[in-house]
Amino acid sequence: FFLATFSSCRWGHNTSISISDSNDEYEMTASYQKRKTSKVQRFLDECWEDNSNISFRKKRVDGMVILSDRTKFYLHSYPGELEIRIDKNENSPESCAMIKEICEDIKEILSEN
Repeated sequence: FFLATFSSCRWGHNTSISISDSNDEYEMTASYQKRKTSKVQRFLDECWEDNSNISFRKKRVDGMVILSDRTKFYLHSYPGELEIRIDKNENSPESCAMIKEICEDIKEILSEN
């Protein structure tokens, strides 16, 4: 049994967000104006400040991130580009829900002018 949900949004100002949600994996990819990068990175820092000693501000990230609660996910964060992918089989339902909620919040941030 395979269940997948795909959604893709395209707003003005060259913003594109795509979400894929299957039984095994949740993924969000986004491309957006580079000027919004610091806002996205600040938000990521705030989300994980109590669960990580990593700062995402003014950094390029491309690799696996493991938080102190053992949440493990792939993060690609470059100016104007973001990808977050979590394996549902390797993480708790709570960790997966947290990542989904963060991605929804990022969609809101990127939709703002």
